[in-house]
Amino acid sequence: MHDTIRSMILFLKNTLPGANWLVRFGLSGALLWVVFSRADLNNVFIYAVNLDIGYLMIAASVLLSQIALNACRWLLLLHALGYAPGARSAIDATFIGNLLNLCLPGGLGGEVYRVWRIGKAGVNVKTSVISVLIDRILVLLATLFLSSVVVVEFSRIVDQHFYVILFPTLLMVACCGVGFIAFFDRFILSIVDWPTFVRKVSAITCVSPAIRSIFTSRYIFWILALSLSSPIFLSTAVYFIAASLSIHLEFATSFVIVPPVLLLAALPISLGGWGLREAAMVFIFGFVGIGSVEALTLSLSFGVAAMAVSLVGFVFLLDNRA
Repeated sequence: MHDTIRSMILFLKNTLPGANWLVRFGLSGALLWVVFSRADLNNVFIYAVNLDIGYLMIAASVLLSQIALNACRWLLLLHALGYAPGARSAIDATFIGNLLNLCLPGGLGGEVYRVWRIGKAGVNVKTSVISVLIDRILVLLATLFLSSVVVVEFSRIVDQHFYVILFPTLLMVACCGVGFIAFFDRFILSIVDWPTFVRKVSAITCVSPAIRSIFTSRYIFWILALSLSSPIFLSTAVYFIAASLSIHLEFATSFVIVPPVLLLAALPISLGGWGLREAAMVFIFGFVGIGSVEALTLSLSFGVAAMAVSLVGFVFLLDNRA
């Protein structure tokens, strides 16, 4: 009986990663097929070939600046954790990691590279992993915060008032979760002192002091500000890409409807957000009078622009190999 269970566990361990990729490929492909089937691809092509290069270059500059600010945020996180690897190492790792995240399926290849690259600069593996994890959590919290700030206007636009409760509730739950983890080792383990239990939650107990160190460090204001800059810069980039395609999207409106799209695209159920982002844009942008063709073109252009900007990572990669 035990041999059978062990065989089943080994089978699942070996097959689940492959099944995960198949599900992601399938979901992205299915969503793209649904969106493309409901849009006139000829009109998508017309929008794409008549884009304004000037606005597109501004959008690319915004996306490039956002990656640079991500590197600054991560560097401050590492400083808050007691390490000073150097700006060059953080910038290299961030730009190359961004390239790998967009070019490799799953969106985690870049994070693995960041851990490896910053490890070469003298940061231990545990701290590297924790810093990357907290970095992603902070961006998620910042996007939820921005969505909560504009939630009243967003609910008015989509005419669905439950969003007034949804986004603030998600933000509160996320903040409570981070707070729980931050003091997990002090509160929970002071009550439950079982060696087996401690071993099972050792990963959480490693993160707890790191979170406290970050939120009590002198860099916390800049870390939070740079976290908030990520959804703001992405929303700004979407606005300028829309302008390059002659799609009417008000600047203020982009800050209302883009953050929810970013939240949906960040769900780890598709390949780099492809398909999920297009479906979300077609659905949400329709509430502000942007048709499915325009929204699809905008989403595809945003994805291509992000991938094009990520190619800057090749410069850093080649420089490291030199």
